[in-house]
Amino acid sequence: MRKIRKSIAVWLLLLCVVFSMAIPVRAAENADVEDFVTRFYVHILNRQPDSAGLSAWSENLRSGKEQGVNVGYGFVQSPEFKKRNLNDEEYIKVLYRAFFDREADNGGLNAWKKVLDSGLSRMHVYKGFAESNEFTKVCARYGITRGNIKLTAPMDQNEGVTKFVARCYKLCLGRRADEDGLNAWCSQILSGANSAKQAAHGFVFSDEFKKKNLSDKEYVKVLYRVFMDREADSSGLNAWVKVLNEGRSRTHVFNGFADSNEFKKICDSYGIYAGEPLMNARYENYLSLIAQYEKSYGKCSAIEVWEEVYMMSGLCFAKLIDFDNNGRDEIVLVSGEQNPYGYDETQVYTMQVWAYENNKLKCLYSGGVLHGGDVASNDVAFTTYNGYPYLVTGIRGAGDDYDFWGYRNGKFEIVQSVRIWDSEYIVNGVRVSRAEAERALKRWTQNAKFYDLTYVDSPYYPKPFDFKGLIAQTKQQLGY
Repeated sequence: MRKIRKSIAVWLLLLCVVFSMAIPVRAAENADVEDFVTRFYVHILNRQPDSAGLSAWSENLRSGKEQGVNVGYGFVQSPEFKKRNLNDEEYIKVLYRAFFDREADNGGLNAWKKVLDSGLSRMHVYKGFAESNEFTKVCARYGITRGNIKLTAPMDQNEGVTKFVARCYKLCLGRRADEDGLNAWCSQILSGANSAKQAAHGFVFSDEFKKKNLSDKEYVKVLYRVFMDREADSSGLNAWVKVLNEGRSRTHVFNGFADSNEFKKICDSYGIYAGEPLMNARYENYLSLIAQYEKSYGKCSAIEVWEEVYMMSGLCFAKLIDFDNNGRDEIVLVSGEQNPYGYDETQVYTMQVWAYENNKLKCLYSGGVLHGGDVASNDVAFTTYNGYPYLVTGIRGAGDDYDFWGYRNGKFEIVQSVRIWDSEYIVNGVRVSRAEAERALKRWTQNAKFYDLTYVDSPYYPKPFDFKGLIAQTKQQLGY
């Protein structure tokens, strides 16, 4: 019995020793966690902790709900911290104290400032501090698991893309990127929706840029900085300004810079795709065609053939259409000239459709336009059927005799014809009922667009189509 009592006494003594040791250890752990959290209050919020906040953050750390990186993120992203409105240098110095437990050295401070100046976000810099070896050691000293942080904003996904977009803001708009704009442009490039050239185009032709009202000379200087990363040399500057003075558009000059090897090297340095060439041979050849037409037939004009009745003359129509939906446009050109057969008051129209294939121009169609059965009634006509565009020729008016031309597998040919004339009802060369012919014509013409080459200058008639404007628009699309 005495031995049993002695054993019990020994065990009780041991338990007392264990508990006496455990209580201070637990207290020490609590103190360490609270000291860790207090550092964030002092260094980030510049104040002592309130009891409720200290208790909540400390409990989250002890329970494992939060880790060191996440708690730091909560402080740095808090409205209270943001209200301090720290500049970049002050922000970096705060991170040094909170995450490295020391003051910033000059080399490190300047390096991080350079990171922010390049357009990367403060959260990108925060991640660099929070996942560093130095902060790992600080966490270990307080018995805290450091953890990792995942940034989700588009501007924090790819350093090269973000720096490129920030550079566009700086060189094109003369300012730092706003967060929403930076995220939007980064998202476009990261998703592949825009290439670097397309993004740069968005900046150079934005309303904000246009409001600068730059002269041609200043415009070209900006392009040198954006696309060649240097100031303009005098000979190059004068050459590009001369191009603009000769009537070429700013889009044409932009394309010349954007397709340069210098810009490709800039994009390569950021690890991003520059984009497909903008000034391609197809468009240059189409521009040459337009110039030849204007030289041979004259520029677009309207001549009066009868009182108040006008007909378009010269190069009166130019439009890009992708007839085979392959992403490579064909061009439709229509010229008008005086009728050589005695009707000197009327115009004869010739329409041609051109493609650029195998590095050369190819004429797909050369013939008349849609004729209205009247000497002075002519239309350039197109329709869309099952998602494909078609050229429409023939006659319309008292009777209808339509041919619909499509482009498939390298052949431009009639794919549908409909004739409704007197008692003749023919579809694709086969006699059908009137109802069947009318249904076929309706299907093929319900999406038709007619460009009337004749108009009456009277308030009682429809306003004439702006053919000059269409030609100017086509030239601009081609980079003129």
